[in-house]
Amino acid sequence: MKKHEIQNILPKFETYEERVYEAERRMEALENQDDMAFGELLDVLDSCNEHKPCRSAACPLCLRKERADLIIETLNIANQKSGWCMVTLTYPNAYIPYSDLLNFDTNKFKARLHQQLKRLDYQNIIIGSFEADYHETGNNWGPHFHLITPLDKHQLGKIRKYYSSDREMKITPIRDKPYQISYALKFFWGRIYKFKTGEKNRTYKANLESNKLATALLKQHRLGINGQLFLKGVRYKRSKHKLSVNGIRRRNGDSPCKSTL
Repeated sequence: MKKHEIQNILPKFETYEERVYEAERRMEALENQDDMAFGELLDVLDSCNEHKPCRSAACPLCLRKERADLIIETLNIANQKSGWCMVTLTYPNAYIPYSDLLNFDTNKFKARLHQQLKRLDYQNIIIGSFEADYHETGNNWGPHFHLITPLDKHQLGKIRKYYSSDREMKITPIRDKPYQISYALKFFWGRIYKFKTGEKNRTYKANLESNKLATALLKQHRLGINGQLFLKGVRYKRSKHKLSVNGIRRRNGDSPCKSTL
């Protein structure tokens, strides 16, 4: 793959102008909160600039650059072999009450999945992320993972031992690598609401509203990008925005695709 700008790979990738608008929306949500912690995060986002980026996971401008690099890095790994899928793992019995999100132990939640994969001797690499969407129906947050991994029926079959239903484990073959990888690495926590079209029940993901948005942003800020990433057999060097498969050393010039923004 030759050098590309991220928009050439993903024409609908968020523009800088869209992220500026999103930054204003997020700061307005934080400004409306009384707790000092929200005010401190507001100061972080407000002081972010090109010469001194804040690098907060709650900052849409910094996240845009890091997300682009992560998508490109994942594409470089995925392009080394054919046959990939996106696995979505949901936990309907582990929803988080609305007021408990900031105290939710995400590291423990991720560690549980790592332990499951270790016990199952799952041997393929995984690149993905943790998210928590707000569900209006139960006034709670739904923790879940989006994971990019090889489409290996034998290895994926091992995971089914823990996730028996299609509701808990959804496997989607990857046919559009840039789009599906960007979806797995979007770091966007939204609002889920249900509606009907005819006889069918459907769900839709939309932007969080002010108070819920502020809560999610503070949680994401505290987690950082590393706290939201889920990696197996892969390391992420955040200072250089580089992913590397364990045991494989990247030589200079080995990155065939770059995310010029």
